[in-house]
Amino acid sequence: TDIRAPIDGVVSARHIKVGNTITQNTPTFRVTNLDPLVAYVHIPEKEFRKLAPQQTADVVVDALGGERFTGTISRISPTVDPKTGTFRARVEVQDPSRRLKPGMFARVNIVYERREDALQLPRTAIVDADGTQSVFVVVGGKAEQKPVQTGLANNGWVEVVGGLQGDE
Repeated sequence: TDIRAPIDGVVSARHIKVGNTITQNTPTFRVTNLDPLVAYVHIPEKEFRKLAPQQTADVVVDALGGERFTGTISRISPTVDPKTGTFRARVEVQDPSRRLKPGMFARVNIVYERREDALQLPRTAIVDADGTQSVFVVVGGKAEQKPVQTGLANNGWVEVVGGLQGDE
């Protein structure tokens, strides 16, 4: 007999073999749609207000040498998971090259704010003492400690929003 799926996709699992006797409602194949691929991420409760559908997400896949793909948040659950304190978000990724495969592990970075031409310093350059952040700068050939106000942080870099001009 012919078995036809009601959806487009590829056969990702076969549950029967030629000669098997099956009954009604027995799973025969799993059909997977590869367009778009979907990643589910769990968002901490405190980050919930920063996210919205159609927001951009960077998807990094280690199995492909750290290659980056662009995704889009398509849905965010309206309820929190009481066990984890997180919201579930659905990120859709287009991959016409078909290098991404369902089930691959990925790191998803959601961009919720961008600041152009921001002054940044390595996190290790900032001294945090008694709740005050400062950096050392060279003034007249000597190191001088200056208090700074910081902003966004990403990948070991911290934005400096006050206390430095940028030419120190």
